[in-house]
Amino acid sequence: MGNNRHIVGMRSVRGAHRAFGRAIVRTVAGALSVLLVGSAMALGAGVAPVRAMEGATLQLVKKVDGQKERLDLSPGDTVEYRIDFSVEDEDADSPVTIVDRLPAEFAGWRISNLTATVGGSTTGVTLELPGVVDPGPASPSPAEGTLGADAGDLTITVGVALPVQAGEGNASGLGMSTGKQGVLRYRLTVPEGISPLDPALDRPLVNTATFSAKSGAQDLSTEDTATISIEVPIEADVEPRKTWAPAGQDFQPGRSSQLVIGAVQASNVDASRLSLQDPADPALAPDGATALHADNPFNYVDFAGFASPSDPTTNLPAGATAAAVQVYRLADGAWNWADWDAAIPNDRIAGVRTSYTGAIPPGTEASQGFAVEQRATHRSTGESLSAGYEIENDVRATVEVADHPAVSKETEAPFAVGAERIEVDAQKRFYALPDGDETANLTGITAGDSVGVVLRAINREAPRSTVLDRLIVKEPGAGSDARFFGADLVFDGFGDDTSAIWPTGATQAEVTWEHPGGPTTVAVPEGDPLPAAPAGATGFEIAFTGAIEPGAYSEIRYELRSNPAETFVPAGGTAGPFVNAIDVVGERAGLDPDDAGASATVSYVAPGSTLRSTSGWARARCCPARR
Repeated sequence: MGNNRHIVGMRSVRGAHRAFGRAIVRTVAGALSVLLVGSAMALGAGVAPVRAMEGATLQLVKKVDGQKERLDLSPGDTVEYRIDFSVEDEDADSPVTIVDRLPAEFAGWRISNLTATVGGSTTGVTLELPGVVDPGPASPSPAEGTLGADAGDLTITVGVALPVQAGEGNASGLGMSTGKQGVLRYRLTVPEGISPLDPALDRPLVNTATFSAKSGAQDLSTEDTATISIEVPIEADVEPRKTWAPAGQDFQPGRSSQLVIGAVQASNVDASRLSLQDPADPALAPDGATALHADNPFNYVDFAGFASPSDPTTNLPAGATAAAVQVYRLADGAWNWADWDAAIPNDRIAGVRTSYTGAIPPGTEASQGFAVEQRATHRSTGESLSAGYEIENDVRATVEVADHPAVSKETEAPFAVGAERIEVDAQKRFYALPDGDETANLTGITAGDSVGVVLRAINREAPRSTVLDRLIVKEPGAGSDARFFGADLVFDGFGDDTSAIWPTGATQAEVTWEHPGGPTTVAVPEGDPLPAAPAGATGFEIAFTGAIEPGAYSEIRYELRSNPAETFVPAGGTAGPFVNAIDVVGERAGLDPDDAGASATVSYVAPGSTLRSTSGWARARCCPARR
């Protein structure tokens, strides 16, 4: 560029000497030079040469993305400004500056890749942008930062101080010489999130750069501009949200779960209304229906009240000044949408919708929680739900922006209930009398002594199990050593803690004894102790009946007497370990039964042995507190 005198589009300011004037000056200056040199030689004295000043020409071009205008920018776009500057005809004298004043609308924008060079070098070049680049020599490394709000913070200043020929008005001999190409460049990023109502939009944002210097005593200056504009159309949008926790349960009527319906106001301007409706499809909750639509999710669950907060009319998102809450309620034999009132029975509600009005800013979140409980039967058909089911439940969110169509979107939160089932558990323990620790491996018992035996039949907690018709425990169970309930290991009577014996919900028990001439079955009313064994009992089965609740259990204790004879434990010897197992069964009509087993061992020593009883288990509690 330095030697090209015909640059298209460049603006120039020349010194006062025009082409014609420069020719006259060159002639006069030449003659005067001869005269002065001749006079000096005649006088014999040294005279400083006089530089003929034709005048410097400043050249400046400013572009954005290689153009004079970019009028199609959107939030997030980045543009590159480039300012080319040079000097023609004669050197420009100091001070040489380029001042780029950015529009006030650029405050807060991100600037990057900011550099200034002359002739491809930063030597003799200074750069300043308050808040981004401190005054001083320009760095070869690009600078970046955020533009400030003051006019000074929006002014980029470049200084050039390179050696030139000294002369009148430039004693320092600094400036910018011809043939050198200067470049100031940087990138600006349009911020995300600019509102379509921002006054900076849809109008020219003109950026002016000024190049100034001196030509001797004469001031020179030129400027150029580049223009951008930003377009942000108004967009109405919404992001629906819904959760259902837990997302799955086993069948257990009355069990609670929590729903949260919500939305994010995703428009780029304030919304006048933000609404939520569950179920989303209006066809599932029409006014005037005499029966609930078969696909309405409230056929499977009962509404159980609002939560977070319990009064939804007080739950205002940012910018909202009012909340209207309606529920789909059954009254006088018909389903209709009606304003919510805390007096409406929860079991008469099968839908929720909320509407928030005001000036709701972009990014605002609105949400409302409510609880539901599992139903035992389908609300519309009356059929049992014990086989399990899956629900695809949607919420619809709607946003309204002035002078634009409303926008609605839906999202789902599925919910599943597993089939009703039975699961039981069993435990078996021994302990040394009178109050040793319970253990599954009791050792060192002297033959002839009795030990305590603990049996536990457990109906697992919901939802792993359901209400039982029968809970059965059998002793000894499959896999037990044949000595149990024989001549060597003899049943010696139940304990008398009836509160532990009876599982919650049991109303009766039947004890069936195995014995010579048997079996014999004895009915036991609720709360009574278990009966004494007949002579020669070889085992028993206890069947508790009623409505035995999930989590209920029976704890049965009895004493087991051992044979002191050497036929059982030889003198100085040991016997065992002997395995003793129990079987537990849970039953309910219409469901598959479940069974479980447990075992423990006991070992004996001959009378007079120095071995003693040992136990590695703490006594007690395997089961939940009795209700």
